[in-house]
Amino acid sequence: MLPVGRRPRLADPYAEVEQVRCDGFHADWRITDLIRHVEACGAPDPGVVCTDDGPEFTAL
Repeated sequence: MLPVGRRPRLADPYAEVEQVRCDGFHADWRITDLIRHVEACGAPDPGVVCTDDGPEFTAL
């Protein structure tokens, strides 16, 4: 949940890859389920929040 809280825009491309591959990154959970959970319940305090609105993120 921390990565989704720290870099929410980065979670979306991971979810897209999961959907295209029809497979999760982890055997026990899918990133799409984690995103929904964080949206519904909130995430723990992420501490450091990395900016994802700069050219470095766009280059990803």
